[in-house]
Amino acid sequence: MFTKHVRVVEPLIIFSTAYVSFLGAEVFHWSGIISIIAFGITVKRYGFQNISKKSYTTVKYSIKTLASTSDCIIFLFLGLELIQESHHFHWGFIGATILLCLLFRFISTFLFAYLVNLARKDQIELKEQFIMAYGGLRGAVGFSLAVVLEKGVWYREIFITTALCMVFFTVFLQGGTIKLFVKLFKIELQTKEKARICNDVQGKLM
Repeated sequence: MFTKHVRVVEPLIIFSTAYVSFLGAEVFHWSGIISIIAFGITVKRYGFQNISKKSYTTVKYSIKTLASTSDCIIFLFLGLELIQESHHFHWGFIGATILLCLLFRFISTFLFAYLVNLARKDQIELKEQFIMAYGGLRGAVGFSLAVVLEKGVWYREIFITTALCMVFFTVFLQGGTIKLFVKLFKIELQTKEKARICNDVQGKLM
């Protein structure tokens, strides 16, 4: 309503408030990632209903561009660290890390899916829960935390090496086989939503 005659500022407001939510969490030493997730849920429910279609398109594709750019930067950084850093391979520690990450990933996914299903009419099936647990790519945040460790401490090299192994395990092994499990379990893929007159009327009215 307030931006009816200045639609151009709507994407700017969305991006600015997202950054403010991140900074607010960092000020209190909370998780900036969780704050951005909460902000995204809130904006999806309330913000996008109150901006123009052009502003929504701008925000949508700007976020996709930023996400793709961030992915490229992250993996470029991983490649550089793989070559530049000195590594210490402790296969027992690496194996235990991967195993425990997988174990707790599956436990948390099944647990929260069970709790969510208590209030859902459209239940999350077990095969879908398996894909959710198996398809998660983990390690980028852990790798970032390992890299910022003070140089000289004896465990820095083993932490960096383990984090890199975790990233490569989830990206190449799990990421490479996820499509096989989707076909094996006959998971229904997302289809293009049919245009509805109610959405068209809402878009024109808003």
